[in-house]
Amino acid sequence: ADASAVETWLTLTSGVVNVLNLDSSNLLELAGKQLKVTGNGVSAESPLVINVDTEPGGTIEFTPPEISAAGSVGGHVIWNFPNAAVVTVLPSGKGLDGTIFAPFATVTVGGDVAGGVIAREFVMGDGRLTDQSAFNHDLEFWG
Repeated sequence: ADASAVETWLTLTSGVVNVLNLDSSNLLELAGKQLKVTGNGVSAESPLVINVDTEPGGTIEFTPPEISAAGSVGGHVIWNFPNAAVVTVLPSGKGLDGTIFAPFATVTVGGDVAGGVIAREFVMGDGRLTDQSAFNHDLEFWG
């Protein structure tokens, strides 16, 4: 992917849980960009799970990309930080769309979140948490 591009395209499939796996460097490359969703968009029929892999006990500080899709997407996106100990979401123009799931982390948010936060500890800076858009889907886990 071209690091100077302002848009990154993501095609979702309807009828399944769509999963985007990123490592922390991939997430940092999305700062200030639009994540343009094509296909059927982010919806109840095609939710999006964004897995962000960090080192166990790692720290991630990022500016969220703007998720560009038809309709309200916050209730259909979950940001999963399974290994992080510290997650810092920097302020951005639109804020973060979706629910942050970081059960072992201290999560600090500097802007708006159109969703919810599930964390070991949560610190809200300047911004709003609009949890009426919290992720509301059943996910199957295999293990």
